[in-house]
Amino acid sequence: VLTAAMATAQSVYDAATEGNLPGQYPAPLKANLQAAINTASGITETTPQATVDASVVTLNVAVETFQAGVVPPPDTSAPVITLIGDDPMNIAFETDFTDPGATASDNVDGDLTNAIAIGGDTVNTGVIGTYTITYDVTDSSSNTATQITRTVIVSGLQLSEEQEASASTN
Repeated sequence: VLTAAMATAQSVYDAATEGNLPGQYPAPLKANLQAAINTASGITETTPQATVDASVVTLNVAVETFQAGVVPPPDTSAPVITLIGDDPMNIAFETDFTDPGATASDNVDGDLTNAIAIGGDTVNTGVIGTYTITYDVTDSSSNTATQITRTVIVSGLQLSEEQEASASTN
């Protein structure tokens, strides 16, 4: 078992390219793997079985650690913003308006909702008109999402109870 683990580790080591480019391995990781291989090769036929077993585990962990340390490809995918609620939103004159907001997600950073920058117009329900709210977010690799906008229309028309309920929950 130890001989097979050493052969696998050596094969992984030999196939790896040292460097900092995607798909390569940083120098310290390659040196650490070689050190684990060298330690395992010091095991002899007279070594107690428990030590042999521990060496196999240590070598397998060293290979897993090494493989996990590969330089990843650069993150070039932009986050995605998704509106919550309606667009456009119709709001009755002089009623309360609360922006339902948006969510943002990224393939590397995950949930970026709390990083969304909300901009554009300030909705004033005391002034009839059309307002545009903007949503922007950038991930940790400086990839910027496509800006999303929401149109809010404040009108003098009376909304039905159903429309008002919908507007207040969105």
